[in-house]
Amino acid sequence: MRPEELLDGRPVAVIGAGLVGAGWAIVFAQAGLEVRIYDANPNATDRAVVLIGEQLKELSRFGLVDDPGAVAAHVKPTYRLADAIEGAAYAQESVLEQVELKRSLMQELEDLAPSDMVIGSSSSAYPRLPSPVA
Repeated sequence: MRPEELLDGRPVAVIGAGLVGAGWAIVFAQAGLEVRIYDANPNATDRAVVLIGEQLKELSRFGLVDDPGAVAAHVKPTYRLADAIEGAAYAQESVLEQVELKRSLMQELEDLAPSDMVIGSSSSAYPRLPSPVA
């Protein structure tokens, strides 16, 4: 089954448009999925779209992407969280590693998201937990 069939043609939202979010957008777009990328900072969203185009061209130089323009065309910038997740089957959270920011975003997603939308969360670190050995 192709990814777009699995998601019944519904888009994927990438929330957080830094390096990690841009990377996720490339992965999803290369799979043929329609991607909406969003960041609370509109400039970050715009920079991510440029970065995605540059990275796809670089991947093409190494034979990893056949048609960078076609893949990039699957990525659409959005400037409101509600627009990014409207009708989405999946949302990939990739915001900064700040617990309160992630909690706040998850609450907002809970309030706005379609009831069947799956949410994935990126993390570049695990919090240090107290040692069970004293």
